[in-house]
Amino acid sequence: MFFNKEKIFSQIKLKYFGSDEKNKKPNYPDFVCAGCGATGISVGQAGRRQGEDKPRIFCEDCAIDTFQKDHDFSSREAAASLRRREFDIFYLFVEMLADGLKVKGALPSVDKMGKDDLNKLMDSGREIFNSQFSRHARIVLAERDKQKDIEAFFRKVLKQIDVQAGPRESISVSFSREEYISLMTLVYLGNWMVNAIRTKDLVESLEGLQRKVFSHAREIGLGDFFDDPELGEKVIYSGPSREFEDSGIHDFIENYDEYTFWEELTDRMAKRDLNKTYSEESLEAMDFEEFFTRREPFEKKYNDEFCDHGLDRLEIAEKKDDVIKF
Repeated sequence: MFFNKEKIFSQIKLKYFGSDEKNKKPNYPDFVCAGCGATGISVGQAGRRQGEDKPRIFCEDCAIDTFQKDHDFSSREAAASLRRREFDIFYLFVEMLADGLKVKGALPSVDKMGKDDLNKLMDSGREIFNSQFSRHARIVLAERDKQKDIEAFFRKVLKQIDVQAGPRESISVSFSREEYISLMTLVYLGNWMVNAIRTKDLVESLEGLQRKVFSHAREIGLGDFFDDPELGEKVIYSGPSREFEDSGIHDFIENYDEYTFWEELTDRMAKRDLNKTYSEESLEAMDFEEFFTRREPFEKKYNDEFCDHGLDRLEIAEKKDDVIKF
């Protein structure tokens, strides 16, 4: 997921959170690192494994070591610098958010805030930050060389949202003819994925959105793509027309179905054989890398078989103990 695994990035310069002692991570005398066993640590990372009641807590040093190993960084310094940047771009965003609210008179300066106001700012900033930036986007931002480029992007985002009013209830977007055709395609395929398998209990919100999008087709000269019974057309519902459905869109669906059929068949057969070969306890004890290493031979066996012979040699065993061998 990370792109620059060798570079040591410069530290983000923060106005408020970087130098203020009260914002540094506190040490907890009762906490013990699950990695090195150190006591009285500041929390670098915490997480709960499946089946465990209590979270496992790691010190900052062990968190960096795990980060380096999990993402295959070339050095500990490179891992530490980018891990630090991931945190600091969030603090930078909150600082810029706070400065914007201060200019509007809605908030005092961060360095004059009490603990409660600061916590509210952090919670609000985290909610906005997570809603605006995907995990991938945060990584791309963290890996930008120049802080001024990150700040310029944040200013653009903050300008588009009204922080005090919250998210807008509606938006207006303009599309070219080509973009509108692409939008119709996306909406149709998305609705097909969810509702084509249903004979009842349709997800009406998606059906309604599809009708809404297609209802504007005539405005851009694509009236043939929309059936509307209100205009006297001999159809029982409003939505994509036969002309639209015959325009090649089902090629996408057929190609997707063909690909996923073989992928799913291979995957499920491999999982079946894996579960027959190893006990449930053994599988649960495997880490991520070992699990996929153990599964790979089974996947290869079925992938090679289906690529070479399709379903020609796949048969149902007459008896429970019969085994089909390729």
